[in-house]
Order: sequence, then C-alpha cells, then structure tokens
Amino acid sequence: MKGEIMDKLQFLMNTETILVMAVISALIIALAKGVQLATGVNKRFLPVVDIGLGIPLAFVFFHPEGWLICVLIGVMTGLTSCGLFSGVKNVVQVIKGPKV
Repeated sequence: MKGEIMDKLQFLMNTETILVMAVISALIIALAKGVQLATGVNKRFLPVVDIGLGIPLAFVFFHPEGWLICVLIGVMTGLTSCGLFSGVKNVVQVIKGPKV
C-alpha cells in the first residue's frame, strides 16, 4: 500500500504532469470566465465552477491513472486556476493604482 501511494505521488511530481496541469489551469480560467459571462454566475461561486470544470478535464487528460488521482488533480487545478486568476487581478489593480 505504501509503495503504491509513493508511486502516485511520484507521478504527480513528474515534469510532464506539472506541465499538463498548467495547461488544464489555463483552460479552466478561460472556461470559467465564459461560464460567468454566459450565465451570470456570482463571483463567490466561481471556485465551485472551477473545481467542477477541473475534475472532468483531469479525467480527460489522466484517466489511465485512476479516478482518485483524477479527482485530486481536478481539485488542485481548479483551485489553482481560481487563485491564479485572483492573484493576477490583484497585481493589475496595484499597477493601475487606486481608484479615485
């Protein structure tokens, strides 16, 4: 059991896996913005939308690794994309300066 867990963790730290996760995060950001514009979803619920988009995208890219890894990667990429979008937005606001 311990060896199997270590193999799964080693898979997550693979360079190719990290790059694919970055691509999934970018897709989630674009799709979530599209969902927000199309449906008018409240900004507070976008993390839920991000996770909801991340899990199916993880299954598309990582289905041979098993459902547990797909769910884990989906949640990680969904929350990462939500934080990445928020962080970039905050940096842009700082660069533009305070609103008067």
